[in-house]
Formats: sequence, structure tokens, C-alpha cells
Amino acid sequence: MSKQLVIVGSGPVGLEMAVSALKEEVHKEGSMWNVTVLEKGEKTSQNVRDWGFVSLFSSWKLNTSANGLAVLAELGRPLPDESTFPTGNELVSQYLDSLAEWIRKHERGQVRTSSKVVSIGRCGGCLKSSMGAKIRRTNQFNLLVTHGEEDEEYILADAVVDASGTYGNGNFSGAGGIPALGERKAEKSGRILRYVPDPLGADRERFAKAKDIAVLGSGYSAITTLNALVSLSESLQSEGKQAPSITWLTRRTGQPYQIIEGDPLPQRSTLAAKGNAWASSSAAGSASTPTVRHIGGVQLHNFAAAEEDRLQLTMQVGKEGTEEKEEMKLVVDFLVSNCGFRPDASLYQELQIHQCYASEGPMKLAAALLSAEAAGSADCLAQVAPGAETLRNPEPGFFILGMKSYGRGSKFIMKIGHEQIDHTLTLLREHAAAGA
Repeated sequence: MSKQLVIVGSGPVGLEMAVSALKEEVHKEGSMWNVTVLEKGEKTSQNVRDWGFVSLFSSWKLNTSANGLAVLAELGRPLPDESTFPTGNELVSQYLDSLAEWIRKHERGQVRTSSKVVSIGRCGGCLKSSMGAKIRRTNQFNLLVTHGEEDEEYILADAVVDASGTYGNGNFSGAGGIPALGERKAEKSGRILRYVPDPLGADRERFAKAKDIAVLGSGYSAITTLNALVSLSESLQSEGKQAPSITWLTRRTGQPYQIIEGDPLPQRSTLAAKGNAWASSSAAGSASTPTVRHIGGVQLHNFAAAEEDRLQLTMQVGKEGTEEKEEMKLVVDFLVSNCGFRPDASLYQELQIHQCYASEGPMKLAAALLSAEAAGSADCLAQVAPGAETLRNPEPGFFILGMKSYGRGSKFIMKIGHEQIDHTLTLLREHAAAGA
């Protein structure tokens, strides 16, 4: 009898996992997995579409798999030039859409959009507190899935892969990672954005009208936003128009980015160098006003409404190399808070998932990643997937893959995702053979 595999999320890892499972004989007597992919967005790969205007740091070669390229060939689609760097939209239109189409055409596959997984448990009265019970391995998973505001259903599964990612679940801006006073209210009013905006495209009108914009964060989402804002500023000035002032806030002092010698990812290297240059020019107080004003050592404490429907930020600002702090107020039209993303663990709060207390990723994998990080390299390309055992959870048959498996970490790349999928296929075979 066939088994049911449900995959949460139709991003790159979710679709690649589905294709690999459908191509694989995974349990005894030649039976196969029936595969259902659930996507909460209106379209497949919705998270990627949301930042589709952004160019990837990694080339096509690192974002495609042997199975995925075989799908393109089966469908008669052209293969991408593996040496070029796609945008998110190109990744979707030239690759991921084809994977979703192939899955839908497969007799044992389906992809369902506008299907949000709210909660996952076990059937047959198996509670989270049932420690080590045999029914944790034999009873099916029960997923509560909603379609819109009112329609909902249960979907049963013998195994579940959570590849729902973290994009869209942004961290708070306040000191210590908790919301600053007034932050949640400001977000509801639309004056705090927790995603990578498109100032040169869909969001141009709003950003071009602004007088003052602040960006908070020191990762690559923040520098991507800043780079686009600088391009917008240059475009407006060339048209003889007033450009908004740009203030860059970071919690750390000093240069925000580590430069990797001989970086094989040219876009990453370029952005890192720009970020450090903007931070340095602000710190040096150069005679010519920098395009970006950088303020380091920031701890945000309060958001309050200001005149003309603007936002006042109150913060403590530290001085590099000292314990001194001073209060500063800044009035902006809005804040782009690019402080990273975190996993939504509410999906599996009724399952036995061992999470890292620091990263919120699965504990075994988190421990392996922290150990590798302590050993060394800042280059995400130097990573290797730690192995199948690090993907096991106390909950049999449940696996967290992709960006979500790294918790709050940001070093995940699809090279690792492809390796995770291979490891998960091995674990799925074992799970099915054990009588799930």
C-alpha cells in the first residue's frame, strides 16, 4: 500500500523534495510515496516571488539539481546557463514553475496553493506528552489546513517534511530582540516593513515620496535594501528631484561585513564592500555628505507617531570601544527592519521537536552547525551538510529542511538543501521499513 508524504512549502527545497520522492522507490515491495505539497500563498514558491526582483548571490549551478534538470528536459524546457546568476523571478519562471508543473502531472503528486498548515499532531489520541510511545511511530500525522478564512480540513500523512522557510517571519527591532515600545502598533500602521522592499520597482512610488527612510540591520537583506535605496536616490537626483535621506542603523559598531578574500560570489563581495565603505564614511565624518548616514551601536527602545503621519524612533547609541551611551531621536517616514528571520514553530508545537535554545533550529543540526562555525569559515560555500543523523527529530517521520532547518541562521544555501534531500530520502526509507 502506498504511503502519504506531505511537504509544507513549495519553495526550492519543498519542490525539489517532492520531485526526488516521486522519482524514488522508498519502501519495501516496490510501493511508492504519494506526495502532496501544501503552499499557503496564492501561487507556488510565493516566498521567492515576494523577493523576486533580487539577484541571487549563487549561480544557477548551485540552485539546480540533477533531478530538477531532468524534469526540465522531460518537459522540453531550456536548461539555464549554469554560470549566470538568476533573480528570484527567473528562478521561479525558468525552473521552479516547471518542477511544480511536473509534480502536478505525476499520477502520485499534487500541489495545492492557498493551503496554510496551522497545526500538526498525531492521530488516535497520541499527545505530545506520550513519550517514547509506539503509536508515535505507527499513528499517522494529522495536519489542520485552512483555505481562506473559513474553509478548513484535516489531511493525514505517514511522513511530513517542513520546508516552509522563514521569510516573512521577521525578528523584532527592539533591544534584546523583543519588541520596542510602540513597535507592534507602528507595524500595523505600515510604518515598519520587515521584508526586502523593491524601491526600484513595485515600491518606487512610496519610497520616492519619502523624506527620510531608516534601515535597521547588518545582514545581507539590509545591505540589499540600502543598495536599492542608493540607486533610487541617484535616479531621482539625475531627474532633478529631491531624494530621501537614508539612515542606516546597526546594533554593532565598526565595519558590519567581513570581506572574504577571493570571494567566489561577486555580488556578495560587492555589497559587503559597499556596506563597509558607507559605514566608514559616516564614521569618518567626511566633508562631502555620505549618501548613507550610518549610526552603529544602536538599541531601539521606543516608536511613537510623529507629525505628518511619520514615525519617531528613540534609541540608545553606544560609542565604539566605550561603555558610554547617549539617547538619540530620529524622525522618519518609515523603518525597514531587516533584522533577520526566525522559524515559525507553532506548526509543530504538538510534536516532539527538540529545538536549539539559541537558533531555534532542530537541535542535532544546530549543534553540528555551531561546531562547524566555531571551526571556522565565514563563507557559506565552505559548508557541507552534516549528515542524515542531524536531520532526525524525536518525532519519527518528521523532518525540517531548507532555510527553516537553520533556525535564525542565514547561511543556508541550496547546495545544502540538495544534500539534505538525499539524506531525507534515506531516512524516509528507514521510516517506511520500520512499519510507519
